[in-house]
Amino acid sequence: MSLVRISFADAAFASETVEDEGRPLRYERLDIGTLTLVGNSFWQRLFRLSQVIACDGLSTPLGQEPLLDYAPAGEFPVSIALAHLASGQTYIAFLRVEFTGSPRLGWRPAFREAEASDVRTGGSAGYGVDSGTGCFMGLQAAGHLAQRLAESDAFENEVIDAMEANRNKTSAMWAIAQPSPECRENVVFVQSGFGDGSYASYFGLGKHDHLTSLLTDFGVNNRASAPGREHLERLMKFAPQLLARQKEREEAAKRAAPPPAD
Repeated sequence: MSLVRISFADAAFASETVEDEGRPLRYERLDIGTLTLVGNSFWQRLFRLSQVIACDGLSTPLGQEPLLDYAPAGEFPVSIALAHLASGQTYIAFLRVEFTGSPRLGWRPAFREAEASDVRTGGSAGYGVDSGTGCFMGLQAAGHLAQRLAESDAFENEVIDAMEANRNKTSAMWAIAQPSPECRENVVFVQSGFGDGSYASYFGLGKHDHLTSLLTDFGVNNRASAPGREHLERLMKFAPQLLARQKEREEAAKRAAPPPAD
C-alpha cells in the first residue's frame, strides 16, 4: 500500500505556523504523557506485541475492532498538536503516540479488518465520534472501559472532570486515565477537533515498514467558525454536567459584570 501525505502534520508537531485558507494557522505541540499497551496472548507478550484501538472512547468502546497492524507493547510518549486558528479559537488538530525514535519515511492508513477491503480499493477509513472525544487504547483497556461505562456514569464523570481541568490549564481538553486498578493499560482521551464527525488514523512507517508512530487527524483548519451554544451542546451531549458548569460560569460572569452606565 502506498504511503500518503497528511497536510501540516509535521509542521504541527514542530510547533510551526503555516498559511491555511489565506490566513495564519499556528500550531503548538503539547506532550501529555504516555500510553501503556500490553499483549493479550502469551505469544504477543513473548514478542512484546500489542493491538491498539482508535475510537470514540466515551460512546462505544465495547466491540471496537483493533487496527490491523500489531503495535509494540510498552509505554510510549503521547503528544497533541494544538491549532490556534486565525479566529482566535484553539482546537486539538492531531493526536500522536510515538513507538520509536527512528526516522519516519511516510504515513499509511490505519484501519480495522472490516475496513480493509474498502481501503485497499482506494476507499477511506476512520472512526465515528458522537461524544466529541477520540482516544487511543489497547484491547485490555477497551474491555475494562466498557465495563466501567456500563456500570455507572462515575468513570465518565471522572474523565470529563480531568479533561476540563486540563482545558483550564492548556486550552485543550484531554486526559489519560486507567479504567480500573486491575487493568495494566490506560486510555488517552482527547477532544476530537471541532467535535463529532469521522476521523482517520495513520501509522508512521520507517525502514522495512517498521511502525514508528500512530496519528489521528481531526481535520482542524481555519474554516471553523467560533463555537456557539449549539456547538457546545452537540460536543458535550454525553457530558451534561460539563454543560451545566459552563452555564454556571456564564451566569456568574453576567452577575459580576458592571451595571451599564446611565
